[in-house]
Amino acid sequence: MTIIRRTFAGIAGCSAVLALLCANASCVSSRSLVASPAQGEDAPTTADATLAGASAAPPAANAGEDAQHVWTTADCISYAWSHNRAIARARWRILGARAKIDEADADYLPTIRADAAGSTRNNDSGINFEGVAFVTGDRSVATGDVLASVPLFGVPLGRRAGAHHGMSGARADIEQVRADVAYDIAQSMLDVREARLRVELMTASITALAAQASIADDRQRAGLAFTTDVLADQVRISEREQDRLHAQNDVAIALGRLDRLIGLPLERSLLLADEQEAPPPSTDETALTLQALSHRQDLTAARERLLQAQEGIRDAQTQYLPQANLVAGYYVSTDSLVLNRQWFGASLNVSVPLLDSGVVAAQVDGCRAKVGELSEAVNELVDQIREEVHDALLDLHEASARIPVVAKSRDLARQRLTQVQDQYRQGLSDMTTVLAAENDAVTAELQELHARFDARRSYDQLAHAIHAPAPGTPP
Repeated sequence: MTIIRRTFAGIAGCSAVLALLCANASCVSSRSLVASPAQGEDAPTTADATLAGASAAPPAANAGEDAQHVWTTADCISYAWSHNRAIARARWRILGARAKIDEADADYLPTIRADAAGSTRNNDSGINFEGVAFVTGDRSVATGDVLASVPLFGVPLGRRAGAHHGMSGARADIEQVRADVAYDIAQSMLDVREARLRVELMTASITALAAQASIADDRQRAGLAFTTDVLADQVRISEREQDRLHAQNDVAIALGRLDRLIGLPLERSLLLADEQEAPPPSTDETALTLQALSHRQDLTAARERLLQAQEGIRDAQTQYLPQANLVAGYYVSTDSLVLNRQWFGASLNVSVPLLDSGVVAAQVDGCRAKVGELSEAVNELVDQIREEVHDALLDLHEASARIPVVAKSRDLARQRLTQVQDQYRQGLSDMTTVLAAENDAVTAELQELHARFDARRSYDQLAHAIHAPAPGTPP
């Protein structure tokens, strides 16, 4: 078990885990939450996408370009900004919100339209007065007009403000989506790192068991051990081989998920860089909860949607008010019997609602019900954020408390394994005891590995809950 001791001698400290990852080209992900997006970002235009791709894509972004490029956390997240599907959908939602603002602004602007019509009949148009027929129009007539309409009163009151709240909500949504994508990337990189360390552990265990099997074989030829000792050791090697295959499969699955999040083909195998661990966060639950409530973008988006729904009530109530429009136009006709075939005209159109059978009242009640629903959704999200911070702190404390316990258990298991192996060489122990001790040592190594990664995941979960950017996160 010398190789096992060498491989995991440094897991007792965080810096030694980083050294192991450096040897395997894996990555220690830092907190992967993003900074706020630019306030002017509206839509995924071709120019914007090209510029973002040029600045964010690492050299290994395209096949055939520097296939040995080592991807850092910043590389992965920056590339995802331009290629992740969820972020792309959020950009299109911003484009839709911008269109709603333009539509609301258009309600306050004059409109101009042109109309044209043509008609024909098989007899003359006219009247009969005291037995005398008068022709009043040609059989074929073409008419046209150009009308300008200026809204004076009755423009929807809350539509413009609601559209702006919708835009603010869409911007907060894309920032939250970016934070979620960055968090998922960080977790996938942690999964890769942990699975690769499991592969190392199983490989070291197989090597040590093979050496133990050689000793058992020598003792069996010397008549000092039974054949079953060698067989038992080989059975354990087979079990470790299965565990290694499972860990290798976990590495491939985690890499595939990482490729999908970044926006690369699933078969693309990335070389992940080694990075420094982020400092531990504060454990003041009250302060962390306040930070979460002030920085979480999904909460900001929910509040903006609530304000948008409140403006919707004003929008619906506008239908109770009179509407007035000033209409001016230029008219032309080809009817030869018309005295003046071209003329200008103007009119003031006033519409006063008197009775609508309760339609508007029902619409206002529906808007108020939506406001009540969204208000409850905001309150529920606040409670959920408080719970996320509380649970993340509990998980972080529990995982941190497990680390010294499992570290001590690991050291004791290693000592016992060394003693049992020496006893076996001297004929004072049997293979069953040796294999049991070896299994306890590997189990203790795995428990320590899981404890350290659980602590890291708990920290990332807490940072994600409070929407805190981390070192290495691209702007």
